[in-house]
Amino acid sequence: MIRLEKINGNNWKEAIELAVSDDHKKNVASNLYSIAEAQFFPGIEAYAIYNEGFMIGFTMYGATDEETEEDEDDVYPGTLFWIWRIMITEDERFKGYGKEAMKLIIKDAIKAGHKRIFLSTKPDNEKAIRFYKSLGFDTTGVIQYEEEVFVMELD
Repeated sequence: MIRLEKINGNNWKEAIELAVSDDHKKNVASNLYSIAEAQFFPGIEAYAIYNEGFMIGFTMYGATDEETEEDEDDVYPGTLFWIWRIMITEDERFKGYGKEAMKLIIKDAIKAGHKRIFLSTKPDNEKAIRFYKSLGFDTTGVIQYEEEVFVMELD
């Protein structure tokens, strides 16, 4: 059974030591960088992904309207729910755990009252794009910070 647990003083080291596939190394910021980055964006939290008590992945998501110098040209101003990162450790990929983790994230967004979820990826990251589309995300046609933005409309 997949569950999410906030990154904390007891699990952060394990999260930064997760084995990362070559795809993830090329397309996703490291878990260490992500944990550090989350400290500077109110509303964004880092989580470990567990399966049957074993850490198998990492994700970072939440809602924020905090503006930074980097965000001055955001095409979607205001409070938005974004999935900033998701990764499954190399040995556990392609077993459905990523999809189950995404379903938990989507439930969190719905529970918090959000109507849309955003995420982005590099335009040439075909595996991620197929994965996101299989969950119901659609491209927005927007490239922001050199990444293609996708959205899921929540009913």
